[in-house]
Amino acid sequence: MKFRFLIFLFIIPIYTFSQDSIFQDAQTKDDTTALRILSELAWENRSKNPGKAIEYAKRGLSIASKLMLKSKEAEFKNYLGVIYRNKAQYYMGLDYFKEALSLAQQARDSLQIAYAYNNLGGIYRLQANYPLAIEYILHALQYFETVGDVRGAAFCQINIAICYKKLGDYKISLNYLHKTLQIRKKLKDDFGIALTYNHIAEVYFEKRDFTKAEEYYNTALEIYKALDDKKGLSAIYAGKGGINYFNSKYDQALEYRLKALEIDSQIGNIEGKINQYQNIALIYSKMNRLADGKRMLDKAINLSIEIGSLDREMECYKIYSDFYLNLNDYQNSLYYLKKSDEIQDILHSKTKDEMIANFRTKYEMDKKESENRLLKKQLEYKTQNEYLFIVLSLLLFLTASLIYWRYNTNKTLNTKLNKVNALKDKFFYIIAHDLRGPFNSLLGYTDYLLKEQNSISEDERENIFFNINDSSKKIYTLLENLLDWARIQTDSINYNPTKVNLISLIENNLSLFMLQADEKGIKMEFNKNGHEELIINSDEYLLNSIVRNLLNNAIKFTNKFGKIIFDVVIYEKLVSVSISDDGVGISEKELDKLFQPELNIITRGTHNESGTGLGLILCKDFLEIMGGKLEVKSKINEGSKFTFTIPIV
Repeated sequence: MKFRFLIFLFIIPIYTFSQDSIFQDAQTKDDTTALRILSELAWENRSKNPGKAIEYAKRGLSIASKLMLKSKEAEFKNYLGVIYRNKAQYYMGLDYFKEALSLAQQARDSLQIAYAYNNLGGIYRLQANYPLAIEYILHALQYFETVGDVRGAAFCQINIAICYKKLGDYKISLNYLHKTLQIRKKLKDDFGIALTYNHIAEVYFEKRDFTKAEEYYNTALEIYKALDDKKGLSAIYAGKGGINYFNSKYDQALEYRLKALEIDSQIGNIEGKINQYQNIALIYSKMNRLADGKRMLDKAINLSIEIGSLDREMECYKIYSDFYLNLNDYQNSLYYLKKSDEIQDILHSKTKDEMIANFRTKYEMDKKESENRLLKKQLEYKTQNEYLFIVLSLLLFLTASLIYWRYNTNKTLNTKLNKVNALKDKFFYIIAHDLRGPFNSLLGYTDYLLKEQNSISEDERENIFFNINDSSKKIYTLLENLLDWARIQTDSINYNPTKVNLISLIENNLSLFMLQADEKGIKMEFNKNGHEELIINSDEYLLNSIVRNLLNNAIKFTNKFGKIIFDVVIYEKLVSVSISDDGVGISEKELDKLFQPELNIITRGTHNESGTGLGLILCKDFLEIMGGKLEVKSKINEGSKFTFTIPIV
């Protein structure tokens, strides 16, 4: 035994010296080699020598940052997060992992993204936020499987297994662990194999199958000794101490726990120290060393508060409860159990009822277990009633909202219908009024012809026929516009583009309105801008209607001896046609109402010509169907300019 101890003392300095030599050697190498060496040293020492591991990782991070290698920065930040997590400095670990994730995402490094997700899940697991932990770890597992990294996938499976163990689902936990063990063995990963054996042992310990737990602990112990993994050795000694405690072998239990505490103190494993203090206190209570037990519990609770671990603090109060239960001090046992429950409630609120509330304390094994279960059932019943109330309230609210919405919809539709009816009545009134004039002329002239057909002169007869023809044209134009408007309201207008000569179409309309313009002495000009022929792909009927209505409108509002000018301009794939007049013009206020039938105010022409305002509305609607647009510029007493633009093809 002494010989082994001497060899151990001799090997440790040699091993430490060799590591320092490698580190010194890394300083003289090129940056790429140095990064590889520092990465290996940081990872290898994460459990054995955390202080050195931090030194190596920070040196590597500095080089990676200088070289702007974001993937390597992410790798070293992941390492630092792991080391600080192992030291129970969770907030520092969390910060490093979040920074690692951000850097890895910037570098699009799927492997480091996976490790960051898995590490974040590990932190949340240690903080007892198991739903969030599993969510992050499953993200990581997806990335590892995508890149084919079985080692990383094994880390995820261990993390998930621990979560399910904490949740009390031992079957699923063991299933994940055995899958991990197979992967670790294929990889010949001794550290991973030992870690998996340790966790399998812990599951069997929780199941109170101490024989199997002891078997797996012993297998892991041999591997950890060969690896000189101090953190692993501490975990095994703690586990074996737990088995001896439950078998009432308190001296052996204390020996193992003290060995574990010594190692945890050496490597700065605060999480481990808290665990050892708690369990040593229970052992002391069984050995009737009450003062020593109380001192250990005080150390555990102080450390838990120091690192901000509510989960550990809650466990400490449970241990306090068990400690006093061992002494048959039920009053203090109940007091600390209540304090444990208070923290458990805080954890519940922090994760919005997603925190797991199925931890079973030793105190639940006594006569009050049935009472606690009854209380839990009552709470579940109350919660179900609350959910039912919420659901019914939501249904009632949705039903009321639907009724209110339908009421408002009907009200809006009724308002619109009333407006449409009012608009229809207004149009029919105006149309009836405007039809009366031409029909009166027709009736008057035809009556006169019938009565005086033998006495009137040829010139007078010709004038009467001219006026009859003019009245008929006005009636036809009005009815044509009315029919088009009705077709638009019922979506019956079809756009049928064909080859159309725009120049000829405008000239034909100018010829049609020549007599009407001559009556007022209006001069009409057509600036073709060099285009004797302009073929476009458009709907001839709609285009004729637009030109006819705009020209009719221009003649109506142009003074005697005025001028109307047509202009045609081509802009790449568009053609622009403008109709300018020097007539009465339109005020700015009336321009806004020009294309709103419900607001449109009917204005008489310069010779008291009637009009419904329907023609301009049709022009705008037809142009929208053709993919064009209509613009108006006008000033009072200076005239108006209507410009429409349509595609050539």
